[in-house]
Amino acid sequence: FLPYLNGERTPHNDPNAKAVYLGMTLRHDKRHMIRSTMEGIVYSMKESYAIFRSLGIKGDRIIAAGGGAKSPLFRQIQEQASIGAAMTAAVGSGYFKDYEEACGQMVHLSPEVTEPIPENVKLYEEEFLRFKEIYFANKALF
Repeated sequence: FLPYLNGERTPHNDPNAKAVYLGMTLRHDKRHMIRSTMEGIVYSMKESYAIFRSLGIKGDRIIAAGGGAKSPLFRQIQEQASIGAAMTAAVGSGYFKDYEEACGQMVHLSPEVTEPIPENVKLYEEEFLRFKEIYFANKALF
C-alpha cells in the first residue's frame, strides 16, 4: 500500500502522488487490507527516517505515538512516529519557549518496550525494497 491519500511530501515532494494497493487477489480480505495499510504507513515513515540517517542523525530507539501506538501489531511493524510537527508549531507560536519545554509537556513515555521479531526484520527489509519501487513505477500514472 502506498499511503499517499493526499499527495506526498516526504520523501517524495509530489502533490500528485496517489494511494495504491498493489498485488490484491480474490484471496485477500479485510484483514489483508488492514495489514497492508499499516505496513504502507510504516514503510513511508521508514523512508522519511532514512533521510535523517543519511544526514548522520541516528537514534537509539523509536517512539511510537498516536492511535497506532496502542496496537501491539502496529508497534511491531513500526519504525518511527512523531509528534515533532506539533511541537514545532507550539514552539514556533510561542506556546512553549523551547523544544525542551515542549518535550517535557507533550511527551509521556510508557515503560512498555516493543522489540523487533528478528525473523521478521529480514522479511520487512526485503519488502521495503519492493515498496520503494512502487512509487517510481507508478509516478507517471499519477
